[in-house]
Amino acid sequence: MKISTKVILVLISASIVLFGVYGALRVRAEKQTFIRRAKNNTRLLGRTLQSATENALRDHHIENIQKTFEMLTSVEPAVEAIVFNPQLEPMAASKDVIKNNPGFQSVAKLTIEKREEYLQLHPLDDPDSVIIGLPLNSVEGNLAGVLIVNNSLFEMKKTSNSTILEIIKLLTIIIFINTLVIFIFGTFYIRRPLEGLTGAMKKVRSGELQPVHFAQRKDETGMLANEYNHMVEELQKARQLLAEEAEQSRAQQRALQRADKLISIGRLAAGVAHEIGSPLQVLSGRARVMVEENLAPEETKHNAKILVEQIERITRIVEQLLQFARQRPVQKNEISLREVIKPVIDLLGYEARHHGISVTLASDSSVPSVYADPDQIQQVVFNLVSNSILATSEGGRISVNITSGTIKVAEKKEENPSARLIFVDTGKSIPPDILPHIFEPFFTTRAEDGGTGMGLAIVQSIIQEHDGRISVETKAGIGTRFIVDLPACKVPG
Repeated sequence: MKISTKVILVLISASIVLFGVYGALRVRAEKQTFIRRAKNNTRLLGRTLQSATENALRDHHIENIQKTFEMLTSVEPAVEAIVFNPQLEPMAASKDVIKNNPGFQSVAKLTIEKREEYLQLHPLDDPDSVIIGLPLNSVEGNLAGVLIVNNSLFEMKKTSNSTILEIIKLLTIIIFINTLVIFIFGTFYIRRPLEGLTGAMKKVRSGELQPVHFAQRKDETGMLANEYNHMVEELQKARQLLAEEAEQSRAQQRALQRADKLISIGRLAAGVAHEIGSPLQVLSGRARVMVEENLAPEETKHNAKILVEQIERITRIVEQLLQFARQRPVQKNEISLREVIKPVIDLLGYEARHHGISVTLASDSSVPSVYADPDQIQQVVFNLVSNSILATSEGGRISVNITSGTIKVAEKKEENPSARLIFVDTGKSIPPDILPHIFEPFFTTRAEDGGTGMGLAIVQSIIQEHDGRISVETKAGIGTRFIVDLPACKVPG
């Protein structure tokens, strides 16, 4: 439940409770007033009848008492009266039916015992009548009887209930209007501003930094919106600063990649020189023969053909080296890993053969294409295979396999298809104490041989730029295996 809804519900509930309590107290006060008024009226009427009845008893005119009661009944039908003698025998009554009412006798008995006025509500919890007992005294001051007056509260109660009902209706209307006002006020001044801030925050999460337009309000929501707008301004500045720093970082990274590539090319020169040296010797020998000996046209043509083949071989090696050394801007495209990797494997094959190491490339037919920069992928392959060549002894083997795999998407916690590169060598394993540090920049175990410690750090950086993943497995006496996963841009078939 939204906090704005909670606030509105709390205010409405508080209003209902407040007016409900007020209504209950008002109804209770109305009932108490009604009962107090009924008591006073009954007491006043009883005392009036008491005086008249005592006078009639002194004059022994019982019939006058009866007439008085009958006259009272005709004027006030809700009032009943009865006179008991000290032996609790009825002497006169306004109605015959009440002569057998045991409640009147019990009140009469209590009045005789106390010799004073006795008033009782009947029933006590929700009275329907007020009964009062009044002692009747003779001239000598002796007890001559008891007057019982029963005042029915039906009509008075009916009037009081109507008043209470009107109070309840009025309170209901007040609660409804108050609830409506609170709802409208809460909607315009609480819920809508909070929903506006919530929507703006969602846009911030998606990368859209937009200020809200109710920051000019002079209340807490306006203050909150104003602080939010300041935060958005700071985030915009921070984003711009991060963008500038990221561009600088990318420029530095490209410079490091370029430097690493040049270092690798320098290390590769020995193997390439050996590969070029062999055809140069063939060229030199064949050319010397053609110059020093008088050859037949067929032999001259044969030697010339050999010269052309060796020159093409040298040209191909130099072109591969120049292509790898050429600096290009980062440009990601949908590429086939085999087509991008094969020239690098061919180029490194010259150095590997110079050290007596075999390098093989294998690829599955169902490997998906990837969205990547070809030059950076070539550099990843170059660095990993170069490291394997340095770690592998003569007679060792290096294999590069291209296959399908899966890669976990951290945000969604699921596996997506990937193109997987597996680099396996039979060289020296990586010691356990060194393994956690191999991807750290400038960490190297070959500093004396010119190692910079940037090769694997750059490899990891390139793979992370492509949303990929790299892992390493190594065992003593068996070799090392690097596994690179790059997200597939489509799945074949």
